[in-house]
Amino acid sequence: MLRLPLAGARHLALAALAVTFALPAAASATQYETHGAAVWKTNAAPMGWSASLDRIVYNARGSDGLWDAYSAARDGSDERCLTCATPVLPGAGTGTHRGAGDVDPKGDLMLVQVERGQHFGKIGAVEAEPGKGAYSDVWLQRTDGTQAWPLTDIYTAGSDAMGTMWPRFDRTGNKLVWAELYAPAIFNLGAWRLKVADIAWADGTPRLANVRTYQPEKGRFYEPYGFSPDNRRILFASDMGMPNWWDSQIFEVDADFAAPARRLSPADPAPGFFTNYNEFAFYVPQGDHILYARTTDATKAGLDYWLMRPDGTESRRLTFLNEPWHLQGRGYAAVGGMAWDPRDPNRFVAGVASDSAGEVQTAMMFDLGRYEQPAGLRGEYFKDTKFTTPVATRVENPSVGLRWTGSPAPGVAAGTYAARWTGTIESPTTGRYRFCVKADDGVRMWLDDQQLVEAWYLFGGRRCVDVDRTAGQRSRIRIDYWNIWGDGLIQLTWAPPAATTGDSTLAATATPTDSIIPAARMSPDAGT
Repeated sequence: MLRLPLAGARHLALAALAVTFALPAAASATQYETHGAAVWKTNAAPMGWSASLDRIVYNARGSDGLWDAYSAARDGSDERCLTCATPVLPGAGTGTHRGAGDVDPKGDLMLVQVERGQHFGKIGAVEAEPGKGAYSDVWLQRTDGTQAWPLTDIYTAGSDAMGTMWPRFDRTGNKLVWAELYAPAIFNLGAWRLKVADIAWADGTPRLANVRTYQPEKGRFYEPYGFSPDNRRILFASDMGMPNWWDSQIFEVDADFAAPARRLSPADPAPGFFTNYNEFAFYVPQGDHILYARTTDATKAGLDYWLMRPDGTESRRLTFLNEPWHLQGRGYAAVGGMAWDPRDPNRFVAGVASDSAGEVQTAMMFDLGRYEQPAGLRGEYFKDTKFTTPVATRVENPSVGLRWTGSPAPGVAAGTYAARWTGTIESPTTGRYRFCVKADDGVRMWLDDQQLVEAWYLFGGRRCVDVDRTAGQRSRIRIDYWNIWGDGLIQLTWAPPAATTGDSTLAATATPTDSIIPAARMSPDAGT
């Protein structure tokens, strides 16, 4: 059975219109890692987070099979439909899809994709769903759902437009970018072009002004995700310049379209069908990295989030939702649209599809660790399993999860090797901790020179141990690992005495759950 990533399958629906694990990057000034990864709401695809209302705006499928835009409090309560009432969208017709595209920086307005009330084919068809965009126009609507205005009209006389998708605000809320469909998908992702315009107001009614078009290669796929923090550039995905439509890459272009676009996503490490498909690119709030979705190294052939520098360098994997061996593993997963918490720049909510067509969506909340210097443990890599002279050394966090399908480090051959991590680890609270180590092959672990884990054999598996600790206690930690053949992996996790989200402790009565140990709780200094 052919399994396509989220966007690959969703754009193929438009045809109806026509009848090796990545090595950790070199340490840089700022590093990110995921700590918490918890379900926020099922049947939800987040698209924005209102700063003024502190509510998450998302798309969800109703019992009638149609998608609408909703909002809810940050804890998922007080769910409200923003587009269900027909009078709010005059002329849009009934039985149509309506989905949010973005929320303005203040949080008072949102961009909405609205299916036309009359068009060729079936009203409420799959190709008209949000994110697919056929037969849809872009609207501007208040986030409280009280008023809305159409911004585009794909049926304007002389226009060849057939739909729109992914409308996104700039950082002022006075400009937007979107994609416009003009030919359906026939063995590709359809023919799109980028559009950018100002939002001009007159007598309380908005309209588009200074509309510009970007289409360096006709017949290609173009999907925008928004502007850079300084509003000078636009991030988008496209298959332009690529041999196949399943080689979509991340590009950046000047917001005035005055210069050619620049590719940012890394080259394909092993060319093949969906081996390096890229979409959904967003600047982190601090502006020093770009978060984007990529298929490379995903065991389940889905999409996980990666991070890279704004110039495309230092690309590293951020989430491991497709990995059965990882604490975050969910089976097949395809990450998509997301929204940053306006009150916490290190938290975001994102849509994760569990099917290749993107029809089954779950919203997940992610907490990030952000470090201004290398953090974690000192990792030493050896050519053999006898721990002789190390040939490579780096600071890293084995709790994030490390897996190698080839060489684990420069100078170390694939297959047979050993590694050792040393340093100190700090406890945030007082109580009993459960430490667990998963490894393939053998692993041993010590705390303060006391050996707690012994699994020194092939397919070492997972071993756990309970340890009583006090708040602020720092202990020396040492982990020895060896691999004799095939792929290697290791992940260290803990379950503190209270369940935690990232590094924030919840109620002391909460049930302990396994979680990633933040690098901020580690030091490569072994101490005394």
